Amino acid sequence: MATLAQSTSESVQALYDRYLAGELTEELFVELATTALTVNDHRAATLADVGVAAILTAQLGAVALPVGVPAPSPPKSLLHNLIREALDDVDPRTKLDTAARGRTLETARECYASGLHRHEVKFWKRVPNSGACPACQNLAGTVLPIDTPMWHHTGCACTQQPATPTEKENADAQRSAAARRAAATRRANRDRDRDARDTGTRRANRERADAGA
Repeated sequence: MATLAQSTSESVQALYDRYLAGELTEELFVELATTALTVNDHRAATLADVGVAAILTAQLGAVALPVGVPAPSPPKSLLHNLIREALDDVDPRTKLDTAARGRTLETARECYASGLHRHEVKFWKRVPNSGACPACQNLAGTVLPIDTPMWHHTGCACTQQPATPTEKENADAQRSAAARRAAATRRANRDRDRDARDTGTRRANRERADAGA
């Protein structure tokens, strides 16, 4: 999906170059850039639909077919505004890149989640993209109910992957074990600190007793 997001950005950037060269009016650039976003919205929906089916086929050992997840149909004015806001930015090229990538990735996330629901998947887990940020890496592996939305940030290319009930049980057991280990460590640290304080108090009392002798 990151490759498709890159393709969206490149298409918009190529149009922007033509706009800067005077080949396109601002109105025509906005219209063509919006079309590029819309075309890749449909591609993202198709990729998400096929991706969910492929993962479920591998997990279940039985063929899961794409279910025809539709691409979103936002008002054209929303995409127009996305492009116009980028043009008004102090760094239009960078803003256009962020907007184009972000639009494709957002569509992919929405369609992937829709595909999971349509296949009646019960749980999901985060799969970070290559070079994911520390926050996303820390969230990887946690198995969550399907109705829990996936947190993401600007430019986030993480995806949801269906998880089995067994994975959910194993993840919960690992989390419980980690919590028990953390609690045991805290208790051990408290005991060690208490012993150190008690030892210090006994030494201080002994020194005062010796000084008064």
